[in-house]
Amino acid sequence: MTQSAKVTLMNPVLAVNDLQLSLEYFQNALGFTVTWTWGEPTIRAGVALDGFELQLDASGGGPTGISVIFFHVTNLDEYYESCVSNGANIELEIADRSFNVRDFRVLDPSGNRLGFGAPLNTEQ
Repeated sequence: MTQSAKVTLMNPVLAVNDLQLSLEYFQNALGFTVTWTWGEPTIRAGVALDGFELQLDASGGGPTGISVIFFHVTNLDEYYESCVSNGANIELEIADRSFNVRDFRVLDPSGNRLGFGAPLNTEQ
């Protein structure tokens, strides 16, 4: 990249099998907001959480296989409890990990993995 060029935004794109089901899951279980939709019928949409946007693509033209995205979150335990009470598909329960992170992981309806975590306070 040249000195004058810089990255100003990044929007990961997740391939999903069923866009409507995915939108409902991201909204209801994880607390995301739908920011836009595209296509007739709708095949792509943006969902955001605290100003960070993901794109969901059900066009079938994207990569196949499972994607993984990790979010750094404040008030992690509170967010975890919200996800659990809203029916999120918890793949990995919340816990302190040996690599100094407290985290948990959910699966979306298409099997994509979304991790949410926060660094552990390592000061004694």
